[in-house]
Amino acid sequence: MTIQELIQTVMNQTDEVMPVTQILDYINDAIAKVNTRTSYEFSFVSPSDLDSEYMDLPETYQRSLLAVYASARVKENDSSVGEAEHFLEEFYKNLIDFERLYVPDGAEKLNKGYYENDWEANPFLGGW
Repeated sequence: MTIQELIQTVMNQTDEVMPVTQILDYINDAIAKVNTRTSYEFSFVSPSDLDSEYMDLPETYQRSLLAVYASARVKENDSSVGEAEHFLEEFYKNLIDFERLYVPDGAEKLNKGYYENDWEANPFLGGW
């Protein structure tokens, strides 16, 4: 999936049109969250990468993490709090699965551990 296709996915999920650079910032925020939570250092994207494939993550995780988080930020921007919370909850659930299951080809994950009870550790999970 190219970065441009990832951006289009975000706009389709949110039914919003925003400047590409703003959505790129949101995608980079998602990458930073993934990097912070895991022991990986996935690369950030820039406007010069629009026609390039993002090779750091398989498309499944691009869609379930990067696009979902960026969609939450887009919805926050247009004051759709309920929709933003839905996307954030989905992102954090997907991040928990990613952290437990994903190991890149040729890499050995350093075990930073994760919360035994992620529902308590993350206020966006667990509902009301």
